[in-house]
Amino acid sequence: MKEQKNYLQFQFEMERDRPDYFHAESYTSDGYYAHFHRNTELYCVYTGQVNVSIGKEEYLLTPGNAVIINSLQVHSYQCDQNAKIGFVLFGEDYMRPFHTLYPNRPLPTFLNDRSANQPILDYIDTLGNRKTDFTPLEAFAHTSMLLHLVVSHYELPPPVSSDNPSTNFIIADIIQYIYNHSEEDLSLETLAEHFGYSRMSISHLISKHIKIDLRNFINDIRVQRVFALQQKPENKKVSVLELASRCGFKSVSSFYRAYRRNSKNK
Repeated sequence: MKEQKNYLQFQFEMERDRPDYFHAESYTSDGYYAHFHRNTELYCVYTGQVNVSIGKEEYLLTPGNAVIINSLQVHSYQCDQNAKIGFVLFGEDYMRPFHTLYPNRPLPTFLNDRSANQPILDYIDTLGNRKTDFTPLEAFAHTSMLLHLVVSHYELPPPVSSDNPSTNFIIADIIQYIYNHSEEDLSLETLAEHFGYSRMSISHLISKHIKIDLRNFINDIRVQRVFALQQKPENKKVSVLELASRCGFKSVSSFYRAYRRNSKNK
């Protein structure tokens, strides 16, 4: 996989981030770009090697290893040519039993005990490639069983602060709003007005979770939309500046700055 850890490539996966979403799959992978989502993810390796980046931490996964990505952690995967991996995404709805039993407790990140992990890998393998073809009751059952296999062998990290348990969902809603309205004139003021928070609170949330200047973040989303529009046959004769305007750029210089930054990582 191409090196894509630069923040310009971070992507919030809003389509797969619903609280009622459950996804299980195993396949031969060449890696995955840096992204983040609210839903918890369990990722394991059957064959090959995978370099995993979670926030500022790096992990080398070999067969039998696994990691858990907690809510809103930026993560990416770089795989060798024959890496077979499995992953499960747990919607927040299906995590309720765990949160009730272990309030404010995150899950462990690096699962490096191969013998303890084998039942987890076997269980994911039995789910096949159904992907999202699960009823809600099945999703509850599979989530609880997989998390049971984790907590049976691994100690949970200490509780996190519960001062504002909805913070992750607030920032995720803000990010999703930016993705949905990136062509509009967005600013700290417009976001604060829309979400009913002070400008300072919105700025603090963005600085804490995204760690990117808001204007750069918005422009990088816009330029990725430009790249996508360029690939569509109906836009073959449309100038790049016209596409940039459609995607929300008001300044040619701002577009070209974002274009150059992102082109280096394509």
